[in-house]
Amino acid sequence: MNKKSKIFISLLVVAGILTLVKTVFLDGKKEGQSDLASVSSSNSGNSGMKLSDAPFYNNAFEIFPSLGPGAETALDGFDLSVKNAGNGLSEVTLTSKKGNYKNQTLAVKDGEKVYFVERSMGDDSTSTDYAYADDYAIIVDGNGYILK
Repeated sequence: MNKKSKIFISLLVVAGILTLVKTVFLDGKKEGQSDLASVSSSNSGNSGMKLSDAPFYNNAFEIFPSLGPGAETALDGFDLSVKNAGNGLSEVTLTSKKGNYKNQTLAVKDGEKVYFVERSMGDDSTSTDYAYADDYAIIVDGNGYILK
C-alpha cells in the first residue's frame, strides 16, 4: 500500500470518528437541551493527537479567535458567526450559504482555537461549496491538542 493510500485511509478513519462524535454530541441531544450545551460537554478532554500530527493538518485553517491564512478561501460556501456566550465561552457557528449542510455550533473556551478542515478545495467555487461532507470544524486546546 503506497503512502497516498495510507493517508487516504487515515482521513476516512478520522472522518468516521468525527461523524460519530458529531452524531453523539449534536444529533443525540436531549429534548430542550441547546446545541451549545451538548457541544460544550464534548470538549472536556483532548484526543491525544496534536493538530500538527493529524493527517489533515495541511487542510486545517484557523477560523477562531482570528482568521488564519487561507481561511477565507476554505470557508467558501459558509457563513461564520461568533457570539460571546459568557463565562469564558464563545459560540462559533458555521452555516451553509445554500442550506444543505447541518449547521455546526461549537462552544469554545478562552485559550482554545477553532480550525476549519476543508479536505478538498476543488469542490468549491465563489461562495458555494458543492460537497459538504469533507468540511468540519475542530477545537484545539492551548497546547495544540485536538479536543474530543
